[in-house]
Amino acid sequence: MAAATAMFRRIWEAKETQAKDVLRAGKSKITSLDKEIARLLDTLTSVSRPSVIARCEDKIDMLEREKTKLAQEITEMAKPKGSFEEKLAPVLTFLANPFKI
Repeated sequence: MAAATAMFRRIWEAKETQAKDVLRAGKSKITSLDKEIARLLDTLTSVSRPSVIARCEDKIDMLEREKTKLAQEITEMAKPKGSFEEKLAPVLTFLANPFKI
């Protein structure tokens, strides 16, 4: 069982690393959305045509919705979904007796 535990630990650590990378990418995307929103707000202050203003406002609204959705997804991903030991126990139980399901 020590070999199975070691294998499971390596997989667990790889998944943790992958999750951290996804979180980092999501935070980076939020930062770029913030920059795009700021750029559009700057554009709004320098234009006077109503059609351009409306398009900028629509784009800002869309970016804000995307940012909110992404922030919610990041929050969900960051929540722990169980410890290593909690997830390991059923694996070891199965490996100890694979015919007893």
